[in-house]
Amino acid sequence: MRAHVGATDTVDDLLRAIRRQLDAVRPHEHASLVDVHRWSDVPATVPLYTTGVMFERSLVDSVLRRRGGQWSSRRFEVLEESGLPLFLAAYQDDGLLLRLEYDTDRFSDRTGEQLGNQLATLLHGLADAEVGASLGSVPMLSPAEAAEVVDELNPPRYEMPLASILDSFEQRVGSAPDSAALSVAGSGITMSYGELDGRASQLAHVLRAHGAEPGRIEAICLPRSPEFVIAMFAVLKAGAAYLPIDPAYPADAIAHMLTDAAPCAVVTTTSLAGQLPATTADTVDIVRDREVIDAQSALTPDRPSLGQHHPAYIIYTSGSSGRPKGVLISHGALAGFCEATIHRYEIRSDDRMLQFASLSFDISIEEIFPTLLSGARLLLRTDAMAESIDELLEVAGREGLTVLNLPTAFCHDLVHHLDTNPGSAVPARFGSRSWAAKRSADTRSSAGPNSCQACAG
Repeated sequence: MRAHVGATDTVDDLLRAIRRQLDAVRPHEHASLVDVHRWSDVPATVPLYTTGVMFERSLVDSVLRRRGGQWSSRRFEVLEESGLPLFLAAYQDDGLLLRLEYDTDRFSDRTGEQLGNQLATLLHGLADAEVGASLGSVPMLSPAEAAEVVDELNPPRYEMPLASILDSFEQRVGSAPDSAALSVAGSGITMSYGELDGRASQLAHVLRAHGAEPGRIEAICLPRSPEFVIAMFAVLKAGAAYLPIDPAYPADAIAHMLTDAAPCAVVTTTSLAGQLPATTADTVDIVRDREVIDAQSALTPDRPSLGQHHPAYIIYTSGSSGRPKGVLISHGALAGFCEATIHRYEIRSDDRMLQFASLSFDISIEEIFPTLLSGARLLLRTDAMAESIDELLEVAGREGLTVLNLPTAFCHDLVHHLDTNPGSAVPARFGSRSWAAKRSADTRSSAGPNSCQACAG
């Protein structure tokens, strides 16, 4: 049976619903499970159910002892196994006796004990609940377990930042304009915070002329480069939301994003512009229009008032469950995510973060914004670094990388490489200088800001 459980439903509502279901199926209680499985949509190779509850009014031992005579001095115990991964047997005798049976291949003894304790806490809560009490008010965790979940397993709470992403970034620029903001691996190209801010402001003035304003979308179709990061900040400075498009994406995927998002302009290059699908959006060619862009003021244009709910960017899902869908992320959500990421990863101004992810994937947001809001340096990877662990480690050591944000599969390959090559050096903040020395690292499992808010990864 199935029961819909809502936090605002009352205990009485749930019990009545269960009773109605039991009454409804009673005429069919003699149907065999084989027939029920055959009538259902559940494939024959898939179990019809994996949990069960059995309720008996008395233990066999009590029933037989009540017969008196010689029965009263005998002891009886029924030993049985349900065959299900999780099974609860309840017996109403002098009190309520519960026996929880679990498959040790699926559940550890600690988990089995936790389930039993939580069930007992829940039943005590139901028994003590007042008439009309909501299910949400009935505890399932003991005070000790609740404290562990709330205080120990959850990260600390952070107040929603009052400053916008741009305010925080410009404060960093003002405090250390000559500090290195980003560089490109193996190229010798480095850009300071002051230069990044000035060039973003220049491009923002041009985007304003192409209709950029709050509520509008500007697409960015550029390769991994300082120009891409410049364009991100330029769109935000202009008040619009940006749409990152990886030029390596299939043409039909790019066409869908451009048609669906309907950007007012696309920031790209001369070579890429000729490869883009037909669109009604203006084209801002950073190569062709270089003189026009460079002629603009390096001062931030007057920004319209942007609230926390104004969109900052839009990223499309992978489309694994259908057609890719665009997810808009607000300024407030982005600022809050960056604030938490900075604290969680302990990013400092002396850190160097690798920008590894595709720029159309939301993990790139986690790599770029928190780094630059912390005054740290962002290193843009080369294609070779994604294809060779030796190359990645060589660059990491040469560039002094301290924070790596890697996809799960790549991280598994990296750990295997370090295990089989004890002399390989790893970034100091990633772990010990030699993996063989401690076999440890400060690692975190993360998801992008879209996934944290609406699971758009």
